[in-house]
Amino acid sequence: MHKNETGARKWEDAFVIIPEYGSYPYSELQIFGFAVLGFFPTLALVVCGLRIYSRRLVGGLALG
Repeated sequence: MHKNETGARKWEDAFVIIPEYGSYPYSELQIFGFAVLGFFPTLALVVCGLRIYSRRLVGGLALG
């Protein structure tokens, strides 16, 4: 954190939305957990999208 001579934070810090890289002590397990949280929902969206695409391709959705 940036501090002035009185020890108070600078006003610019109020506008920082994303902290600087390395400013928060992430562990390897937290990084792995974030990767899992991103990977499996993405995989589920891809699988569901492919299923809908294949059913639409063969006319299995009964939409026409």
